[in-house]
Amino acid sequence: MPDVVNLFGGGFYAVPNATATQSAPYTDGRLISSIAVNRETSITLTAITSIDTTAAGVKFTNYYRHRVPYQISMAPQIRARCRWVIAASSPAGATGRVNVDVRRADAAGNITSISGVTKGSGAPRALSAAPGTVYTDNQIVVDVPTQSFVPNEALVILVEFEVLATGAGNSLAVSLRTDPVTLGDELVIEIDVGQP
Repeated sequence: MPDVVNLFGGGFYAVPNATATQSAPYTDGRLISSIAVNRETSITLTAITSIDTTAAGVKFTNYYRHRVPYQISMAPQIRARCRWVIAASSPAGATGRVNVDVRRADAAGNITSISGVTKGSGAPRALSAAPGTVYTDNQIVVDVPTQSFVPNEALVILVEFEVLATGAGNSLAVSLRTDPVTLGDELVIEIDVGQP
């Protein structure tokens, strides 16, 4: 148990990998320890534009991996805090939210869902708010049933943006903040696996 706590227990920042670009979702983000020295990141936000609010559904997803270096078994609870900004507003009536999902990746990098996991969701928010409106969602929680990992598999955290109520148009732009060195703009992931 202590090895699981040392590897996964505590707080992490979800950050883009060095190859990420600001204007596109990415699948190769990483979780870094909140006490890490190497906290600089290549981009501080993901800014997705021209989001179609005519149809409901998930509009973009970023993936963050935490590699497992040895064989372990755990049943963690994942808690997230994220900050996102309306960079350009949608037509009136549209609402949206941030969701957090948890999956796993095998040693080859193939991502699969975990049976029994239910996405956690932030509060529904108005998407017609003035540009520059900042939303912060705290305590987005996902419970994960017991999982066994072998070396070089990974726990994968998905942070997605979903349109709930629709409003005809494709003018919405959303910026997801992922800056680990600016207080309040960190994308925080807590993994609770107990205490040694």
